[in-house]
Amino acid sequence: EELERERERRFLFREAVNTAHQSRYDSYNRVKLKQADVRRLVNATLSQSVPQNVVTVVMAYTKMFAGMLIESAKEVQDEWLAAEEKRPDGEEMTSAANVQPGAGNLAKFMDEVDRGPLLPDHFREAVRRYRKARDGGTTGFTGLSLEGRENAAVRSGGRKLFR
Repeated sequence: EELERERERRFLFREAVNTAHQSRYDSYNRVKLKQADVRRLVNATLSQSVPQNVVTVVMAYTKMFAGMLIESAKEVQDEWLAAEEKRPDGEEMTSAANVQPGAGNLAKFMDEVDRGPLLPDHFREAVRRYRKARDGGTTGFTGLSLEGRENAAVRSGGRKLFR
């Protein structure tokens, strides 16, 4: 009975949102972390075995952090493209003529065009902004969270976490 109510709530939610949001929601639900890899990484980082609920929490937080970082990288991409004089397809940026130097929120002045893929530089800038804003309290970036965290990536053997 509860499973049926959950399905009905999901159906009502999907019907209430637009197609772009439905696509994002479906993509978010399709992406899964490999539980064994997350368990191995957490165990290696903490140097002890952890229960299943800890692995589930780490998986959920990692997925949310990745989503937040991707959204931030998309904002960076929009801002950088808005600051350009030419669009990615090579044509002149018609709306760029209205932008004052030093104006904030340049993305609103950009023409709607295909922005292309996110680049590593977009992610680097997104992480730099995340650190600067101290949203996560810098935990994990300055070494204050745990000792030995720099060895965790080596111990995971370079395996992909996402399927």
